[in-house]
Amino acid sequence: MGVISQWPKWFARALLGACAGLLALAAQPALSEKVQTLAAAKLAPGGERRVALVIGNSAYRTASLRNPVNDARAMARALSETGFGATLMEDATRSGMRRAVREFGDEIARGGVGLFFFAGHGMQIRGRNYLVPVNADIQREDEVEDQGVDASFAPGSVAADGAGENGVYTKHLLTAIRTPGLPVEQFFKQVRIGVTRETGDKQIPWESSSLWYNLDVDLVFLQLKQRCFGPVRATASVAHL
Repeated sequence: MGVISQWPKWFARALLGACAGLLALAAQPALSEKVQTLAAAKLAPGGERRVALVIGNSAYRTASLRNPVNDARAMARALSETGFGATLMEDATRSGMRRAVREFGDEIARGGVGLFFFAGHGMQIRGRNYLVPVNADIQREDEVEDQGVDASFAPGSVAADGAGENGVYTKHLLTAIRTPGLPVEQFFKQVRIGVTRETGDKQIPWESSSLWYNLDVDLVFLQLKQRCFGPVRATASVAHL
């Protein structure tokens, strides 16, 4: 203290203020972002290239969720089993999500099929939907655009976290994804029907695609035995940053 007393008072106040700031930061819960790469457990039908980015955010500083990390782990495993190389992120921060989405965009630009899955909090502001990182500190509406990740979903819709191990939507995704020979458009239709029935029309999934097919070939997650599939081209949109 004798040394500090020889410095200008404003410097001492600034130093004490910085120490208080460090103590406040130390009091916050530590972030535990995890990233794991799952190789494809089998070749995709037709040998096509498949990549996926899967994010599950549960450990929010406020309003934590139970199922998103469970959902993400289950989806990553299921996708690996259907020929996807998957990047799995758990409790992703804003910088981590932005970096992962950029890298995912680079991957799908190389061709093949890309799939992006997110489970966690979302917010809708003026008709636009945003994915929320676990370290977001949103106090006002105008901060959502800066701290969230812009996404495109059905306006006005919300998704239930679910009372079981997985969310309602993920539960039906996991069932449909393991159905052999189910074309992707029928896949999403089956999921939509299951979710709307279970939630009594309170949750209606919505999807947008730009898939390019051969005239007699559909993209499937798992092929039927003794059935051959030709090459498939697909494009995927990612969250806007």
